[in-house]
Amino acid sequence: MKKITDSVVVLDRGYYTTCTINFHGATVVSWRIRNLEQIFVSRQAVLDNKKIIRGGISFVFPHFGPWTFGPQHGFSRITRWKVEKPPTQLPNGDIEVIFALNDDHFTRSMWNYPFQLLYRITLLETELHFDIKVKNLSPRLPFSFNLILFTYLRVPNVSNSQVIGLQEKLLEGEIGAYSIVKDKEKIDCEEEEEEQQGEINIKDVYSAERSVASMETASTNDLVLTVDKPTNMLYPNTLDEHEIEHVVDDKTIIIQKNNLPDTVIWNPWSEIAVPNFDQDEHIKMVGLKTGHLVNPVNLLHGEEFNASLVLKIKRPEIDPMYLFCHSDVAQAISPIANPSRDPAFQGPLRSRSAELITSSPYRKRLQESTQKKSVAEAKENAVNNSYSGRTILIFILMRKRRSGGRGSP
Repeated sequence: MKKITDSVVVLDRGYYTTCTINFHGATVVSWRIRNLEQIFVSRQAVLDNKKIIRGGISFVFPHFGPWTFGPQHGFSRITRWKVEKPPTQLPNGDIEVIFALNDDHFTRSMWNYPFQLLYRITLLETELHFDIKVKNLSPRLPFSFNLILFTYLRVPNVSNSQVIGLQEKLLEGEIGAYSIVKDKEKIDCEEEEEEQQGEINIKDVYSAERSVASMETASTNDLVLTVDKPTNMLYPNTLDEHEIEHVVDDKTIIIQKNNLPDTVIWNPWSEIAVPNFDQDEHIKMVGLKTGHLVNPVNLLHGEEFNASLVLKIKRPEIDPMYLFCHSDVAQAISPIANPSRDPAFQGPLRSRSAELITSSPYRKRLQESTQKKSVAEAKENAVNNSYSGRTILIFILMRKRRSGGRGSP
């Protein structure tokens, strides 16, 4: 199911799993999985189609930071995008939409280059995918740009969340985390020029030689980052996968990025005034910026740039004991042999069930022809024919029941 209004596009995959994108900046303002909101949007967010939307997932282009020729962080966040391809349901049930932003009189007044941005957003069952394409439509001129996706993730309590996987790659294992806060009392305000004093300025804090005095090398412990104070940390050239633990419903969210090398973790904390943002809201969000912050992308005429980002909820690991006790097999066995009702039987069965389930594909259903085979034959079939752990457990329990509960399985 999909819906388009004058202001938003709604992707609906069913089972209360939706994604809402505002035409203003092509900003994702909601991502719900089974009706649980994953994205943070401030209570004070202004939806007037003029200012940036405080929260969600915004698209920063063609500049990052204060800009002499236009608004801070470029014009893409404050421009109305168009739907290039309306919401479409794919054969597997996923829903995708493609937005586009082309140069016009407004963009050329700040950045005089012909270009096209294509931005595909795909809603999966527990994932949200972003595919980006930048085209240089100039017949002869190259151009350079910054490109960042700025994601506000909702968390119950930011102090309990941890960001994992911020290591730098391709530098022989050297730690690549750097502080980019020149003055710790000033944190990125993300707003108009009069509020830019705490903003990241790549020219001031980063050089090719990494010799800027304001840049601090993080310790190994910073590779697992906990946000418990004003935070504005740049990790250049990071690995392509991060994890943030203890997000909504105490789950872990995985961030997978391609051709978006740099990562910033941001939270203004309570003592920093941020426009359109209540000071008590810092506890409920983690700001994540991924993209080309340090080194701009250089694109020759006629060339294309591609990048992608995936947000997905990590599936929890299932205890084999829990898996067995809630299966139809456990329900078919008498209460005496049912391990969920016999505490004395839990220890050996937990060990045995873990061994069997993890060593087999656990895919095939119980087959009638295997019911007359011995335990030894069933074990051999589990290895040679990939019978499920469920089949083996039935014979173990049946044999124990016949022997009156003597011995161990």
